[in-house]
This record gives sequence, C-alpha cells and structure tokens, in this order.
Amino acid sequence: MPPQSVQVREEVRALFLQGFTPARIADKYANQGLSRGLVSRWALSGKWAELRDGLKRDLNQSVLKNVRDGLKAMSADARFGLAPQILAGVAAVEI
Repeated sequence: MPPQSVQVREEVRALFLQGFTPARIADKYANQGLSRGLVSRWALSGKWAELRDGLKRDLNQSVLKNVRDGLKAMSADARFGLAPQILAGVAAVEI
C-alpha cells in the first residue's frame, strides 16, 4: 500500500471512530476512488466498530463519574437548583 493510502486509511478510521458512516466517508473520498464497500471492509477487518463502541462507553462512564463527583462536592441546595440541567445532561449521554 503506498504511503498516501496509509494516510487516507488513518483519516478514514478517524472519521469512522467519530461516528461517520461508511457511505458518508466514501462520499467524502469519492474523488480518490474510495467506495463504501472498501470502507466497510477496512472497518470490519480492523474491528473499528468495537473500538468506537468501547471509546463511547469509556467516555460516557468518565462523564458520569465527573458529574457524580462534582455533585458530591456540592451542597444539597446547589444540587437541587441544578437538577434540570443535570437531568438534561444525563439524558444526552449515550449508555
């Protein structure tokens, strides 16, 4: 694989890990002859979906831990006042 192909594959991997679909990635790189099928094969052989899911899970757990730790450090009155924002934030976290 030429050096440029390695660079493109790393860029494609980064986009996939950010949540881009193989079709969307292929559209972005269509001028370089990259197909949805090739992106899908790369993702499958590299187990990118499993990696992306693990990264999401780790990030979500970290966010929830930080929120929990922050709440423990606050007074009860302050926690009560922030309840609507906290509920909105927790709802936005994918578990």
